[in-house]
Amino acid sequence: MCDASINDALPPPRRKLVPGMCIKCKVTKPSISIRRTLYCKDCFVKASIVKFRAALTKSRKRVELPQTKVLVALSGGAASSAMLKLTADFMNMERKGTDAEPPFTGVVVGHVDESCLFPGSQEDEICAIAAESGLPYFKVALEDVFAPGEGQLALLELVKASIAPGAALDQFCARLVEPAQTDSHADQLKALFAGLTSATDKEDMLEIVKTALIMRLARNLECGAVLLGDSATRTA
Repeated sequence: MCDASINDALPPPRRKLVPGMCIKCKVTKPSISIRRTLYCKDCFVKASIVKFRAALTKSRKRVELPQTKVLVALSGGAASSAMLKLTADFMNMERKGTDAEPPFTGVVVGHVDESCLFPGSQEDEICAIAAESGLPYFKVALEDVFAPGEGQLALLELVKASIAPGAALDQFCARLVEPAQTDSHADQLKALFAGLTSATDKEDMLEIVKTALIMRLARNLECGAVLLGDSATRTA
């Protein structure tokens, strides 16, 4: 005699795999392979949003992050573009029950314009990616690091902790504390990187300056958190 309570507790039987079809919907030919698992595009996007939601919920609980406005940092790379897409889709998805309330009070997109140092930067394409998300878009220029305002002391500490000691580091710190009155911010930025002879120092300095500008932008927009797209080797 079967126990009804035991039967009710059993998980539902898994749907059988259909050879040559998406592992989720079983009716569409797959176009994406992840660890030998085949998905169609629609099912892959839905699965990604679910995993993103789970990871985000765990992160918020771990750091006890309250419901707040967030800034998504967009560089135009694959990782940050994917982060923006996931965040926008997550905010727009239909919610039921405990998921009825969105995790953020608002989402904005922030970008650091690097065209001062890299004239070939695809700023128009990055603007188009942000516009496609439908979220408010804000941009700061890389040379704005020399604009007066809060955050200069914090930036100095980051630089001292990350750049190899030497004359180049001392010169940069001096430029931050007492920027030249006759040079434009763009000229100061170019002189700063020209004074760094090590490629590693230049890369580190670029990431430090971009991070400082994104954090400053987030504070000015009253965002309580910043979402970054990380790749295996660098922040995208």
